[in-house]
Amino acid sequence: MTVADLDIKAQALRTTKEESQFLVVWRRFRKHKLALLGMIIIGLLVSVAVLAPVIAPHDPLQVLMKERNLGPTPQHWLGTDELGRDVLSRLMFAARISLLVGFSVTILGEALGVFIGAIAGYFGGWVDSILTRFLDFMTTLPGLPLLMVLGKVLADVSIPFVSRDYSSVVILVLILTLTGWMGPARLVRGMVLSLKSQDFTEACRALGVSDWRIIMRHMIPNAMAPIIVSATLGVGGNIVVESGLSFLGFGVQLPTPTWGNMLQNVQADMWVAPWKAFYPGLAIFLTSLSFNFMGDGLRDALDPRLKM
Repeated sequence: MTVADLDIKAQALRTTKEESQFLVVWRRFRKHKLALLGMIIIGLLVSVAVLAPVIAPHDPLQVLMKERNLGPTPQHWLGTDELGRDVLSRLMFAARISLLVGFSVTILGEALGVFIGAIAGYFGGWVDSILTRFLDFMTTLPGLPLLMVLGKVLADVSIPFVSRDYSSVVILVLILTLTGWMGPARLVRGMVLSLKSQDFTEACRALGVSDWRIIMRHMIPNAMAPIIVSATLGVGGNIVVESGLSFLGFGVQLPTPTWGNMLQNVQADMWVAPWKAFYPGLAIFLTSLSFNFMGDGLRDALDPRLKM
């Protein structure tokens, strides 16, 4: 048998192993019925958000004062708001912003937290001390007041190459990222502290592999299971935080619609047009709950100690 044949067989064995591992995780995940339901709901919401410019029945910014606070009608299936704007269309376009903020903050925050946590856990010593003290300092800061102050101070800042309507979106993503990386950093630091004493790490050092290569090729990949679960749970949490800040007027600014700022003027018309609070609130509730269900399912599916 030639060397080429051996390489082909080895590659085939690696591919089969990777596929079987994926299938094992999928088999465990699909047994979690609520997680599957959450994945379906999230898929539908993402599809609606992507296709909003095509399937939305009306312009979400079109003001029709003669049709303000209408109930459900054949022209406006979910009614209209205080300015006569179609609620269904605004929900669809708001999904684009809310989901974009949720996914962007989670990806950036997890990446920053993973990087800092991996460095602190692997190098230890004074590097770990400095980064851990900074992490403790950031954790002690009051979250909501800090977000409100930063949101107010940076509300009128314009971002180069970004339209004014979306500047507040970019600013909110940056604020939530800079204040939301501590959890992933603690998680990864703990994982790396346990991994760096393993035999494979000592073998890599003995072979002369650089520290950065060990971190990027071995430490972080071996800590991916809890990172994925943390990220899944984090998306729903970030959407709730964005909605709360936008509701208070410190997040994404009108007229750009999000589920949070659609609730801003609900109090005055709560008894006249209750659907203005019900539909955005339902969207936030379903999205957050679906991501939590998915996180629970992924946690069970990725845990090697479970026999499912």
